[in-house]
Amino acid sequence: MNMSLEELNEFYGAALTGGAILSGFGATFLSFRIGREANYYRQPVLRYKPDEECGNGQDSLINLSHFPPSLLLIIVSWFGSTIFGVLWPLAALAHLSPFMTGPAPLLAGIVSSVFLVAAYFFAEMFHYKMFRSERGPQWGLVRLLPLGEWGLVMCFLLLAILFGVVTYWVVKGCGDANGRGVLCDGLSW
Repeated sequence: MNMSLEELNEFYGAALTGGAILSGFGATFLSFRIGREANYYRQPVLRYKPDEECGNGQDSLINLSHFPPSLLLIIVSWFGSTIFGVLWPLAALAHLSPFMTGPAPLLAGIVSSVFLVAAYFFAEMFHYKMFRSERGPQWGLVRLLPLGEWGLVMCFLLLAILFGVVTYWVVKGCGDANGRGVLCDGLSW
């Protein structure tokens, strides 16, 4: 797929827009999650003594913070969207030659990051046991994953890598001498 410099710049601008939105979402969600878990670490408590006019506020450590394995999905998604959706397009728009590689790697990274964000919400539902049947144990996927949450997160990470590789392959294609994308089985577009 041969693109003119003007078309590449337009693509890089669009990738930067989408990547910045995705990266901002990831950073906001990380901030929310870390703040939420920090509140579970300590809790303000009012110590009141009857002979004093007002009480003293103190921190009471409750140590209920828990970062589930699914948080890794948001972290990797944020990292991927920042690299492939913000930094790489910015470098390409500045015409730094190592980053002027075309749309395939950027699109692959952004697709993987979007998949990881969707997978995060599914993994959170698994963490909070939303897939329970009222008649018995959790259904389907839960019984297939002997490693539990970590197994699910690792499956999602591997699927994201697979989606990225497939996206890269489809966009890049095998190519022919004329620069047209030709899939390896002979179909062309």
